[in-house]
Amino acid sequence: MKAFTHAVARLRQMTGINFGYLVVDDCYNPLTINRMLSKIMSGDLEVLCKETGVKLDQKKIVVGVGAQSSPVTIAALPILQNLNIPLISYSATNPALDNRITYPYFSRTVISDTQQASAIRLILQRLDVSTQHANTDLIISTATPVQFTSSSSSSSSSSSSSSNSSSSSSSSSRSSSSCSSNSNSSRGSSVVVVVAVILVIVVVVVVVVVAAVVVVVVVVVVIVVVVVVVVVVVVVVVVVVVVVVVYSVISVVDFLCLKNLLKPYILTRP
Repeated sequence: MKAFTHAVARLRQMTGINFGYLVVDDCYNPLTINRMLSKIMSGDLEVLCKETGVKLDQKKIVVGVGAQSSPVTIAALPILQNLNIPLISYSATNPALDNRITYPYFSRTVISDTQQASAIRLILQRLDVSTQHANTDLIISTATPVQFTSSSSSSSSSSSSSSNSSSSSSSSSRSSSSCSSNSNSSRGSSVVVVVAVILVIVVVVVVVVVAAVVVVVVVVVVIVVVVVVVVVVVVVVVVVVVVVVVYSVISVVDFLCLKNLLKPYILTRP
């Protein structure tokens, strides 16, 4: 966005035309840019100049710059094309945008993915890189320059117009402070999250298993102790009962024997 505003300031100095601009944050979302442009161009969304407070005149928008991604660019094109406003992208490389019939008001300052792939293929052929080097590091030496034969490249014409006190629209500039994402970092973050979740699950499972084993061991020990105590109590009670019975029998026998011995000497009344 800073580069865009700097370019507008330079154009003002070089041409003497009071160029204005409107920056729209598309958040890399085609639906967002489509909704924002529809509201702006239809007048449903009131836009005021930050410097002068003047309301934006949609009729003075002469060109759009952007977007960075091809899907957002494709989403913005139908709205601008219906108003005969050209859109120039600095980063959209989808080969489908080369279709002059479907996108007659589109131009870009970069080559398409198809042309980039052709250039990469020529580089690999020039360096004699084959599939046998797939698992090895590729070291490119700058000692031997890489030369290319002429290749066809299609260039898209950039149409633009100017008007006094005009306002140029940047239809889908990316905000550097928000809505930016890096696929590699996102993938790495996803892997870290998955690994962390797996580790948490493993730890929870181990803790539950250990707790269950400890509970089972404690229950078994308690049962064994209770059984031993009950057996000991039963044995003690049995022994006591046997001793009491034996003692009682012995006492009765002794008493009977003593009585028989003393019977002749016991005097009875007449």
